[in-house]
Amino acid sequence: PDIAASLMNLGNVHCCQGEHSAAISFYKRALDIYEKMSPPNIDDLVSCYYNISELYHESGNYSDALSLLQSCLQLLDSATEKSALLY
Repeated sequence: PDIAASLMNLGNVHCCQGEHSAAISFYKRALDIYEKMSPPNIDDLVSCYYNISELYHESGNYSDALSLLQSCLQLLDSATEKSALLY
């Protein structure tokens, strides 16, 4: 998880510098780690998906941005349903 968090931070730095392709690369590497974690941390996954979708949106890649945002919603819906079952 520490490596993934560091990759996210590197992605953020590249994003702020306008280096979107480098940022996406770091975000995807972090996402790969987060997806392999058991159990997955929904917040981390959503952050990765959202960050990548924002950069896709800015570059005009709307269909991929939309797909990632839909993944965010599915993860959040799933987490909400699970927490509702616990109460």
